[in-house]
Amino acid sequence: MKKILLVVATSEEFKAVESFAKLSLVSEEIFKIYSCQFYDKEIDVIRSGIGKGAMCFALGYCFAKKKYDLVINTGVAGGLFKRIKPFSVVAADKTAFYDVDLTGIEDVPVGKLDDLPLYFMTDNKFLQEAKKLNVKQGTILSGDLFITKDNLPNDLDINFDHPIAIDMESAAVGEACYLAQTPYSILRTISDDTTASDNGDQYNDGLSESCATAIKTVFEILKEY
Repeated sequence: MKKILLVVATSEEFKAVESFAKLSLVSEEIFKIYSCQFYDKEIDVIRSGIGKGAMCFALGYCFAKKKYDLVINTGVAGGLFKRIKPFSVVAADKTAFYDVDLTGIEDVPVGKLDDLPLYFMTDNKFLQEAKKLNVKQGTILSGDLFITKDNLPNDLDINFDHPIAIDMESAAVGEACYLAQTPYSILRTISDDTTASDNGDQYNDGLSESCATAIKTVFEILKEY
């Protein structure tokens, strides 16, 4: 039986999982870990909290307890440069940190952490199943900032491979899974257009629907995974 870890960052994203799957609480020592059976898969579910640090800590905690066949991070993300519309579902083919810059001390590209790769590649099998559902694929960037029109970095296309979405955790999942040698996938619904002046309102108004769409799509993919 495949063992899968499904991790979300926020309470709204976790509520969407609860509304879709019948979860049983199996541990609450530091994080509450829930579990459910889905077809031939045993799925653990955890809410990490927002941001890179919270995500890495949560994954390290889970990895210390169990070996997983796949980690899936799902929820919402902001769309970049109108390449993808709000409420579209996207899967990352790779992730990277846009707010990492070691160029002052090392001859490395922006986004690269020392001897780690610039891009953390996601699980190809998951991508192939996502493609059957017409899920759009591309680069997702992460950093500890909620992106708006006013603080959107203007060099993302220069430094990275035409990214389609941006969030606060995906690349941290990639880094942790790379170090743990565990396959991972990122699937998110676009909650807002980061180039729009009202993207904060877009995010709040469509959050519940966006979370529900992401969760439903993840479980559709897992039927065949």
